[in-house]
Amino acid sequence: MKKHVQLLLLLLIGFGLNSCELINDAFEEALNFEGIFESPDGMVIEAIGDNAYILKVGKTTQLGKTTLRVGNPFMVGVKYRKSSEDWSAITYTSQGEAEEHGFSYDGNSIYVYHGPLALRNWARTNTRPSTGGSTPSTGTPSTGTPTGGNITLLDVKNIEGALNSTKTYKITVPSGTKKLEVVLSGLETGGRPLSDLFVRRGQAPVINRSNGYSWTADCASVNPNYDDEVCIFNNPSSGEWYLTVYGYHAYWGANLKAVITK
Repeated sequence: MKKHVQLLLLLLIGFGLNSCELINDAFEEALNFEGIFESPDGMVIEAIGDNAYILKVGKTTQLGKTTLRVGNPFMVGVKYRKSSEDWSAITYTSQGEAEEHGFSYDGNSIYVYHGPLALRNWARTNTRPSTGGSTPSTGTPSTGTPTGGNITLLDVKNIEGALNSTKTYKITVPSGTKKLEVVLSGLETGGRPLSDLFVRRGQAPVINRSNGYSWTADCASVNPNYDDEVCIFNNPSSGEWYLTVYGYHAYWGANLKAVITK
């Protein structure tokens, strides 16, 4: 790791980048902790920001009293330790206890110093495991079948998207509607629903994350990770409504449903 960073700094100086800010930005980029990694026992994790989430469970399904499930975090609070030039995170021990341990990371592989041998070595892979779900729907609104006064206008399953991506769906709310309820879920079906929901009448919501996190929408549901996102409108105006799923992190297996009550 030290040699890679030294080489990077020499290259920056050679190209005439004398700004500390530019060098710091490049330094952080070189240490960016992200990607998909697989262990010898077949478990697959995805590293994003300061966490690593389980994409696929391998042969090691239990560690002590801890059961490993798809979508759950495996490494939490990842940080670079300049003093020792390695990394640390909250990881699981062989007894299933969550403790802070060190690991090395060179951009292509992860080696965790402690824990089960089968889960110490992780190699970068370009293959994302199948979630086992169906092909994502195109999102074409469905008139549905009225049930107790409820009509499903949209029911899209297994949506996936990258960090900061947007997927927008349009529905038409008829006049005389008493209630519009939009729900974005996915955890109960094995997905990783790290996305937010925005709803706006007349035009698509606008989301800006370049400086903080702001939006223009009639409803913004930005609950903590893995919680369902819900927008409810009583006596909504008739016309076209736009539902946007925004990738606060990379996500998959999300389900979007819009139901009205007449």
